[in-house]
Amino acid sequence: PLGERGPGARLRAESAGLINLSYGLNIENVIRFEVGYDQALVTNAQQGYKTTYFSGIGVATSFNGPWDSTRIRIETGYPVVAHGVQGFTINAQFLKVF
Repeated sequence: PLGERGPGARLRAESAGLINLSYGLNIENVIRFEVGYDQALVTNAQQGYKTTYFSGIGVATSFNGPWDSTRIRIETGYPVVAHGVQGFTINAQFLKVF
């Protein structure tokens, strides 16, 4: 699958070019907020895409977990230019540094 934001989380491609634009803000090295925009040109003959443009927007946050050396990251994304791909995505990650 392509990207995390918007249609990319559900889109399969034989070939693709992806551009990501994002901005993040850290507060006291405890919590981080991020907003991003992904764009892709997708080719997949099975689905009928020949250099078809897709894009999506998303927001994310990450913060320290309750255990030592852990981070929790939560992302959500929504398609902007979707060509029939519908819905939104939510992704949660629990990260541990050993």
